[in-house]
Amino acid sequence: MTSASLFDKNLLDSTSSNISNDNTEEISHQADSLNHFESQSDFSTYNYHSDVQIAENGSQDVLNAYDEQMWLDERVENIIDPWGNVEIEPIFQYPVMEKEFLFADSSQTPTQKEIAAALVLLKIRHRISTKGINDLCKLLKLMKMPNCPINFYRVKRLLLPNASASPSSLTTYICPVCCKASTSSHRCSDVKCTQHKGFRTSPLSYLRFPILQQLREILAHTHVLNFEQQKSVSNIDTMNDIYDAEAYQRIIKEEAGKNFLTLLMNVDGIQVAKSSNLSLWVFTFVINEIKRSERFKLKNVIVGGIASTISKPSRHQMQALLSPIVKELLVLEQGETFKVKCLNENSNVHLKIFLIASCCDKPAQSLVQGISEPIGAFGCGRCELEGKTVAIKPNSKKKIRVFPLVPDHQEQPRLRTSKTYDIFMNKFVKECFRNDTQLRDRLHGHISPCILRDLTYFDVGTSFLSDSLHNIYHGVV
Repeated sequence: MTSASLFDKNLLDSTSSNISNDNTEEISHQADSLNHFESQSDFSTYNYHSDVQIAENGSQDVLNAYDEQMWLDERVENIIDPWGNVEIEPIFQYPVMEKEFLFADSSQTPTQKEIAAALVLLKIRHRISTKGINDLCKLLKLMKMPNCPINFYRVKRLLLPNASASPSSLTTYICPVCCKASTSSHRCSDVKCTQHKGFRTSPLSYLRFPILQQLREILAHTHVLNFEQQKSVSNIDTMNDIYDAEAYQRIIKEEAGKNFLTLLMNVDGIQVAKSSNLSLWVFTFVINEIKRSERFKLKNVIVGGIASTISKPSRHQMQALLSPIVKELLVLEQGETFKVKCLNENSNVHLKIFLIASCCDKPAQSLVQGISEPIGAFGCGRCELEGKTVAIKPNSKKKIRVFPLVPDHQEQPRLRTSKTYDIFMNKFVKECFRNDTQLRDRLHGHISPCILRDLTYFDVGTSFLSDSLHNIYHGVV
């Protein structure tokens, strides 16, 4: 049995009931960690799966970009400053340029804490990156500035001596062989793995962002949340938003009288540059109860994780990347207490959080769902249609796979659901020794398990929504 098969078997054996107290404590600890992560980049990116060039944005895009920039400005001005409770010498509480006279009679050398406070003020005022502050500290050291901190980490330790671990503590590395997470970038933590003595192939670098803390921040500033739809089941035939969907109505029945939030997930890869194989895979979420005009704005987007890879991740690696996210979502399904601004200034509400859908482009969906490539046999994520290959032109040797509609008088292909998935996974455990092609055909496209199956209201068939990019704009329909 291959290492990939062992990984699949271990994944199938793990259920939501197996989450230990250690996992719960770990997620709680991560949720309390430093809640402001900075990242700046000067390189341009383009979509990892599409060569389509994006035209100039219209006026509406310009307005949206302006709104996002305004939000960033407000965040800088109104940010909950983690250094707010730190005592700073009075001399640093005045604008330097306007109060130069304050330094006229000062002959005393600034202390290390005073310099650290000045660097923090400079960083916030001019939006300097952490790397920029590190370089500034090096420059001051080269100029033999006494008492200068060596880097921004030292600045934080001076001003926040009891602060939680830095964001780097959330970085893990996914082994390319056994797909297990390790804290070391040099070797796999599994003693039985061939990479235990040292990675011979570069691992995936994975930065996890706790979802809970981001939820708290969004709910604390969001003015409009739609809880009205949860008070009663809708019987209308018209679908105006996700609240009118059958899956959402089922949650209302199951969670009768309780408030809850639902999430929509997107997973996508972006190649850093055309001249580089390096790509970033980003896991993002939005809250469906926020009105649509605000739902997808930057300030309301939750980032679950970012993975750096030198090639497209395998299905087994994708499940490993999703694993810690699913563990946290399982905890959030039990409910947490949130301060919700739109209800009351001092309102603390107990809310359950459910992931109910995922919308990805087709290549990313095949990785998350654990099925064949979208251009392969049984590559449709909605049904079990095998498809057929046809020549792209008459007398051409080049062929593509198409999925023609089945006439009404013939038996229609079965839709993918969690029930059909469970049937195929029982076969998967018994027949995982077969080669990939045999296994794909026997299981109607299921190549690996889908870890999202553990979630209460996520259906591994119907919860994967159709994306417009490949279903419409690329001429699939």
